[in-house]
Amino acid sequence: MPERSAEDYIRSARRRLRAAEISYSEIRDREYSAKFLQLADVSALLWNAGIDVVSALMIGDGHDRLGTSRNRSRYVNQRLHDMNPKLRLRITWRYFAMLHNFQHNLDLPQERFAISCQYTAELFGSLNGLLPDTLQLPRESFAWLYEIR
Repeated sequence: MPERSAEDYIRSARRRLRAAEISYSEIRDREYSAKFLQLADVSALLWNAGIDVVSALMIGDGHDRLGTSRNRSRYVNQRLHDMNPKLRLRITWRYFAMLHNFQHNLDLPQERFAISCQYTAELFGSLNGLLPDTLQLPRESFAWLYEIR
């Protein structure tokens, strides 16, 4: 299997973020109780996009074995956080992980879902700023998450 590049992961993140935005826009006006299954799908796309961005950062940092999402979580919560404590990566990652858990458990209350999306937007912004300019995601690809209520 060919090795994947940071560019490959960023392309994947862009596609997943766009798919999440489109999926959300189709159900935005429904009652929360009528859309939570679709929101779980949106959460899965967001989780995968975030993992893609972290993968690109790890490759740029010289990691040749990315491992599991747990490895990526440790990379964010230890290495990246310790190097950039003002970015609040541990806090934003915790809310991002709530979306991952929601996709499996379907039990995140509406307010917590909205807050998790807003922190996830902050996480994407922080991680994006750590990428080289040539790999950075357009801000609008994740800014829509701030508007979720």
